[in-house]
Amino acid sequence: MLSRNAWIGIIASVVVVAAAIGLLQLVRTVGEDELSLPPQVDDLLAVDSEAFLGTSGQEDLLATRRAEARTVGESLSEAFDGAAAVTRVYVDRESAESVTVFAVAADAGPLLPPGGFVDPDRAGLALPPVERVADDGVECLLQRNNPPRAGTDYQPDQAAPDTVQCQRRSGTLTVRAQATFGDRDRVEDVVDDVWDDLD
Repeated sequence: MLSRNAWIGIIASVVVVAAAIGLLQLVRTVGEDELSLPPQVDDLLAVDSEAFLGTSGQEDLLATRRAEARTVGESLSEAFDGAAAVTRVYVDRESAESVTVFAVAADAGPLLPPGGFVDPDRAGLALPPVERVADDGVECLLQRNNPPRAGTDYQPDQAAPDTVQCQRRSGTLTVRAQATFGDRDRVEDVVDDVWDDLD
């Protein structure tokens, strides 16, 4: 028969092992906790969704698009030290406009253009090629491919951005959307809808 000290040692060992397994499971759950983006945001459908492709004869294309999204999500996760990350491309079937959304369980930092900001006055432009605006917790970059020259009369459509990128972030979550069109309100709505879905 085992002594009292032996039983205490066995019980203590079991408790330590159980605690270690529990901690490992917790760490694994947090590390592998996946974010999930919806198959539809407003009237935009995810290109890797059955709703967009249908199911008849599209299994290979569906699998390819989902694999591509997983690969991009894994790359984003690596960039943010293993934080859960996911991406999805959404398309408006009527206009063919698209929005790429990514979410990462980390603070991605402020939105900055790759080439930096340009002073429109120094560049002889009436409007900046890239303009940063923020409103109600959502920050956006408005990209103009051909901003009007300084001193010229320009039409309102020349002032409109060609593409828009917006994001909302906290210390533990960032949702970013980049659109192939210049409707800032629509892109902000996408960010807010996805944010509400994930937060």
